[in-house]
Amino acid sequence: MKVQTIHDIQPVLHEYAQPRTAVWDALWLHRAPNRIALAIMPNDTALDAVRQDCAALRLDYPAQKPPGWTEAWDKHLMTDVIDVYARMRLPGDAFLSLSVPSFAHGQSQGICDLFGARVETLPSGHEHVHPFPADPGAIHALAVRPIQASRYWNAVAYIVYARAATQGVFEFRNPVMTGPLDTANYLLGTTTLMEWVYTEPETLHVLLGKITDVLIAMITALRKAAGGVLHARHFACMCGGFDVCSECRSLVSRETYEAFEAPYLRRLGETLGPYGIHSCGSWERTVPSALQDPNLHAMNGQIRENDWQELCRLSQGRMTYSIAPSTTVAEKYTWRTMAEFYEFIIETTPDSQPLELSLSEDDLPVWNQLCHTHRRAGCILQDTRPSSSRFSPWITQGWRVSKLLPKAPDLASAAGVTLLDALDWRSLTPPDSPNNRMSLHYLYNDQDGLVYFGLRFRVVTAGLWGLYLGHDGGIKLFLNGRQLAYQPEQVNPVKTDRTKVTTDLSVGSHELIVAIDTNKGKGSAITFRFQTPADSNYNMEDFPVHEI
Repeated sequence: MKVQTIHDIQPVLHEYAQPRTAVWDALWLHRAPNRIALAIMPNDTALDAVRQDCAALRLDYPAQKPPGWTEAWDKHLMTDVIDVYARMRLPGDAFLSLSVPSFAHGQSQGICDLFGARVETLPSGHEHVHPFPADPGAIHALAVRPIQASRYWNAVAYIVYARAATQGVFEFRNPVMTGPLDTANYLLGTTTLMEWVYTEPETLHVLLGKITDVLIAMITALRKAAGGVLHARHFACMCGGFDVCSECRSLVSRETYEAFEAPYLRRLGETLGPYGIHSCGSWERTVPSALQDPNLHAMNGQIRENDWQELCRLSQGRMTYSIAPSTTVAEKYTWRTMAEFYEFIIETTPDSQPLELSLSEDDLPVWNQLCHTHRRAGCILQDTRPSSSRFSPWITQGWRVSKLLPKAPDLASAAGVTLLDALDWRSLTPPDSPNNRMSLHYLYNDQDGLVYFGLRFRVVTAGLWGLYLGHDGGIKLFLNGRQLAYQPEQVNPVKTDRTKVTTDLSVGSHELIVAIDTNKGKGSAITFRFQTPADSNYNMEDFPVHEI
């Protein structure tokens, strides 16, 4: 549907919300909705289609711009609206609302200026808080500035502005915000914070009390700006309440958490109502304390940093979890593939445990197949997308890669090859991260030349299949020795489904070859998947599979 005004989206949003309200409410009240709730995220193809449909959309931006406004506000808002509209077309349980961009308010650190701390924007775009000197007397004498004086107040201004531009059609999630102990960690620095737990507990309680006062005032203002309703930033399938980051719980003992974080979180809940927390790291030990807070409704974090089965055992279904796979930590705490993560969740999650996950729409066939394999039929998510949107799982197994060859003299001159040619073919290691990219950078680094990817696959259902290739470097695509596509432009990073070809595939074995220009390391990775034939019924068993 072509969209010209925000009111064209409103009835679609209403239709989307009606059948999902029960799931959103159940999760927020820590009741399992008889299955694992899934928020499905649109892929690049879906977003491109929505951008085309929304090409004529004009938001009603207020003529009077608030202090702190930049054109980046308008760009973020339009991107946000397009993302929400794309999610309306997908199956799943995602609660749809708009976000507040962190750059507008100095990320979570921005609020520290109210306490007199210097907040510096680094060249990377991240914010750094310069901690106070370790002076207890200064903390006792600290006079907090009015919340309107903070850079973080731009979050309030953004919501007012964005709500006017979208004519009140959408609700909002709260901006990223640290809880009392995390904010104290910014202001004091971790060393002083941990020392004061033992040497200056009274002073630390004074600071935590002042921080809690500020958080209550700021969340109240944010909620008012949003029309009286605010939703938790880190939770995808729930509505109601707010959330704060409580990262320091992963650094301290249960006793320290109960003395210096839990009382102030409890005060937030008693004043403002139900809330959730986000924390990286390991925080199993704080779950028994969290269960004693009647307003703490949900916890967001990662596994294997946390022991998932222990989290379920501790909560006994009395806490809703929002879980993602651990990344950028020691290898033993990560997952080789997203499928491995999904399989573990499906196998180990009790029926009584309220849980939400976020999935790329590309992973939905994998999820459903795993649910079928492990006899969790109740967790299968009916795929309501049109058949033209249905894809195979990412093809990450079976790829081989050639030696680095000279360009002769450029990609346009690259000839078709086969896996039988003497090109020192070697097996390519499947990706160990969630991006599904087949990368050769670890083999050739920043060398310049031409490299071939090769894949043999077997077709069991003949038809007009789509071949969807993502890549960064320029490519030539060959099937059974015949050139199907030539795309010489360099685009970084890898763009999923950048080159799309539809071709007849007969039953039997086929050979796919991709020539890529490494361009001194700028061309190094591909993604690949199939699209189902237009006239086929959707079935996992129909997809082509790689051959050894």
